[in-house]
Amino acid sequence: RPAAWRETMSRMEKGIGEQFRGILRNVATVGVSELETHIVKATFYDDEIPKPKHINAVLRTIEGNRHACKQTLAVLRRRIDKAVQSKSQWQVMIKCLLVIHKGIQYRQDTVFIEEMSSYGIQFLNIDSYLDRASETSWGNSKYCRSYAAFLSERALGYRDTAGISFQLPSKQLRAKIKKLKPSKLYKVYTSLVTQMKALVTCRAFEDQGGYHILA
Repeated sequence: RPAAWRETMSRMEKGIGEQFRGILRNVATVGVSELETHIVKATFYDDEIPKPKHINAVLRTIEGNRHACKQTLAVLRRRIDKAVQSKSQWQVMIKCLLVIHKGIQYRQDTVFIEEMSSYGIQFLNIDSYLDRASETSWGNSKYCRSYAAFLSERALGYRDTAGISFQLPSKQLRAKIKKLKPSKLYKVYTSLVTQMKALVTCRAFEDQGGYHILA
């Protein structure tokens, strides 16, 4: 009997514990949309690499949905502003930039980069950002600023070249470039050079899915 009683109590404790944790999870997300929950989880304040499932959930939600893109950018900007104002949380900052990078890379849908480019370079202007927590965080802050500058140039390049600088090499793209007037061709060239300079500065290589300091 004592053994059976202990086993019964153990099951009850586990059940109550699960219910309690479920209540806490629900309370933590009251008034928060599912999209915002995924963004917060993808940009959580720790040293872990963001889980692909959270980033992919964000990408699935914003696909073809302009309102969701605006909401995503607004949430990310709030988290970025919080890090800038507190002069800390470089981990949150770099994860926010990584989510933005993933959104820009999502070539199946251009709504996200269209929305981001409409904000202009001010959206990712974090020139004053500095995490003063440690010597390491100072260096990571510098990387965050460079990364943000690259993403800004990427978005502005999309806007200034009508999406040409965003397209992958193809016969259609080459044919389109051949038809450009010299003034527009020069604009595309200037945009690509600027993007390459920013890319070299921050080493955010797109073929690696967006380099970041946590990798």
